[in-house]
Parts: sequence; structure tokens; C-alpha cells
Amino acid sequence: MQYRTIANTISNFLRNYGEFNFAFVQVTTRCNARCTDLRDIWASKPFHLLLCDAKSVIDVLAKGRFSVAFLEGGETGLCPNLVETVN
Repeated sequence: MQYRTIANTISNFLRNYGEFNFAFVQVTTRCNARCTDLRDIWASKPFHLLLCDAKSVIDVLAKGRFSVAFLEGGETGLCPNLVETVN
């Protein structure tokens, strides 16, 4: 599995004429920090990207020749389906 991921990244890099295309995907708004100076994302109603939606997003990014996808959010580790999404 790891070799396939590396091969896909290299393949996308070469197809993009030596450029990496990055995508940022917000998988959750849940956050256990209470920052007040930057964002108050913790105060909003929690949102989690559903597993089926995450798979669709990843498929679209792969077809769009994105080399790297950053999973972000409030606190990404609080996303209930993070492990399944990454796999």
C-alpha cells in the first residue's frame, strides 16, 4: 500500500510538469482548544465530513492530479472517521 501511494504521488508530480498540487480538506470543526485570538471554531456547531463524502473528495482530487491532500479542521484527531478516511 505504501509503495502504491508513493508511486501515485510521483506520477501526479510528473504529470503536473514537476509541480505539486496541494489541497486542504476540512474534515471536522470540532476542537478542544479554546483559542480566542485566532478563531472561535470551537464555539460553532460541530461538523464532520462523512466517510462517503471524504471518499468522494479524495476521488475528485486524484482525478484532478492533486499530489498532496492535507486533512485539517478544528482538531483533525477528533474526527470520528479519520482512520477510515486516511486508509
